[in-house]
Amino acid sequence: EGLKYILSHPELGQTTGLSEISVSKDQVVINRNGDIFQIVSNAEEFNVSLVSISGHTVKSVYGNSEVNIDASGVSKGVYALVIWNNDFRKSVKVIL
Repeated sequence: EGLKYILSHPELGQTTGLSEISVSKDQVVINRNGDIFQIVSNAEEFNVSLVSISGHTVKSVYGNSEVNIDASGVSKGVYALVIWNNDFRKSVKVIL
């Protein structure tokens, strides 16, 4: 039910694939160029996971202030891009 919950709550920052997405002005900005997502945050350290509709983590990266996650080679479909650390957790619906 975790991913269904994320996708059914618009306050969690859903999108359908716009080129630039602001999840939270103060914490995270996501830029998309094709299948590559650039995540920029004012957090020093954070994790990013691409999670399938069935709840499986397809890709995961860890970084400082800016990371890229490459979704090329991932099957077409609806996913959640989950960004988190000890202080925050944001989820965005993405369509590949």
